[in-house]
Amino acid sequence: MSRPMTWVDGQLVPRALARIAIDDFSVRYGGTCFEMMLARNGRVFRLQRHLDRLAWGLRLMRAPMPAAEEITRAVE
Repeated sequence: MSRPMTWVDGQLVPRALARIAIDDFSVRYGGTCFEMMLARNGRVFRLQRHLDRLAWGLRLMRAPMPAAEEITRAVE
């Protein structure tokens, strides 16, 4: 069984080790943006559409978007 992972500062880390700085956008403004993704047979269905929606939501919040390549690599 794999252990839960989370995305922090451009990398995947075990959730138990994840730490967020006090001046992080989500801490400072209480804002979050997430995208639920359906994966089947190890692949996310319509990944680019998910990334587009995530980018749109982050733009509305005026929050930085990680590079799509970084997210794609983490998802894969």
